[in-house]
Amino acid sequence: MIGGRVLDSTAVRAIASGESEYAAALLAVATEMGITLAVPATALEEAWRWSTPSERPWLELLAQASPVVVIDLDAAAARKTGLLASDAGQPQSEPATAQSVAVALQRDWPVVTRYPDAVLLLSSKVRTETIP
Repeated sequence: MIGGRVLDSTAVRAIASGESEYAAALLAVATEMGITLAVPATALEEAWRWSTPSERPWLELLAQASPVVVIDLDAAAARKTGLLASDAGQPQSEPATAQSVAVALQRDWPVVTRYPDAVLLLSSKVRTETIP
């Protein structure tokens, strides 16, 4: 395995919508090269919440795709994620963004996102890849 990427909810929706060539290429390359795409459960939930009916079949398939690993939000992860946002002075941040950052910091992987500023508010140590 060559490492991985953490997908926030905007990246998950970009793949599901098919509107981003970058996101489609990311999924294709990850599948071909064995690169893990970590999707925090809160990011998947947020993508479902904001989804359109046409995106829903793709969200279902994405969660089952070979390079995708859905990261649960158990009690320990909830504590780590909540404290990350609190300690950054950003308690109002979206849980999906906070969990994405927590997973990225734990794994030392970049967060793929449409909104890198929201990610960087939580930690300047996290790397981001911006979806054009």
